[in-house]
Amino acid sequence: MQKNTTLKPYTPVIQTYLRQLTPPAKNKGIRYSLAQGPSQVATASTIKEAITFNLDTMNTACSLAAKFDVQLISFPELFLSGYELKSADTAAATAHYLLEHHFYETGGPISALAFKYNMAIICPLPYQGVDPAGNPGTYDAALVIDHTGTLLGVQFKTHLWGTEEYSWFRAPAYNMQKSGYDPLQNPYRIFDINGFPVGIAICYDAEFPEVARCLALNGALLTVIPTAAPVSMLSGQTEPYPDIALHCIPANALHNQNFCSYGNRASWEYSVEGSVQTQVLQYTGNSIICDPYGSALVKAVRNEDTLLIADCIICDFPSTQPPETSYLINRRPDLYNVLTAPTAPYPAGESYTYMVNQQDPPTPATPNKNRCDR
Repeated sequence: MQKNTTLKPYTPVIQTYLRQLTPPAKNKGIRYSLAQGPSQVATASTIKEAITFNLDTMNTACSLAAKFDVQLISFPELFLSGYELKSADTAAATAHYLLEHHFYETGGPISALAFKYNMAIICPLPYQGVDPAGNPGTYDAALVIDHTGTLLGVQFKTHLWGTEEYSWFRAPAYNMQKSGYDPLQNPYRIFDINGFPVGIAICYDAEFPEVARCLALNGALLTVIPTAAPVSMLSGQTEPYPDIALHCIPANALHNQNFCSYGNRASWEYSVEGSVQTQVLQYTGNSIICDPYGSALVKAVRNEDTLLIADCIICDFPSTQPPETSYLINRRPDLYNVLTAPTAPYPAGESYTYMVNQQDPPTPATPNKNRCDR
């Protein structure tokens, strides 16, 4: 039985791993927080109300995080609208509301909160506009806003999950053949926050090791993964969906020798029509921040409102490998052509042709500002 039976304001348990009293200096790390909390999902008639409730949750989370001098905070997938949007029409209408109120142009009230609390914000939401290849549509995305309230950019979800998401959103495309290096054409671009390189993936992206690896090859020392992971037993299954926070997130961190987080909702998501509150979807509340050794710095102890805060300082985690040995340095990209080939003999020897070819983003120049010998 669920402890919470109605949608209530965000009142989190706060769990911390603070390496020092003051937050990390520029180029030395980042004090990072993720909010696991309630969510009101927009319906056709309650778009404004849902966004207002979720912005109030964001304000509370930022206010509490600011007491710990947090430098970056993130929220779950499609946080601003709620996840279970039910239809393409609702997803598009909600995104259009955000477009009309200049969220995509300036960040709107999200930017105001970032400036007020001196804190960078990663806010997932439905996005209406064009993808990097110029295709118009509605996308599952996240805004990245720095501590001054400046909109740094948009990260798109690159792997849609299930028939519902494919009906609600368009998968983004990129002009990978464009001459020169254009960061807007990089599916896994890096955002500089406190001089610390941060990469973003969204939900199902976490389950593709190629995504976390591409972000690491682009220089990410922290991979932030907002999610909407429900308590689910799919039709025809005898086992529930795997716990990604237990399996993929520690592996992503260990394989890529960086920090990796998974930020989910707590308990139930609700739709609210007048005085009627309806439970829409139940979530697992399995949020976590992992260190480069694949261990949890902090993780949600229970499926309840939680605010996780951790100091992510890369130099606290020297390599566990022998000298001159590193997963990223010892790769053999000359042997991995099967990863980017449009056709693969999968599964069981059957030939499968992918709709879109993929290629690794360029490797960052080294040494970089976050070296541990400085």
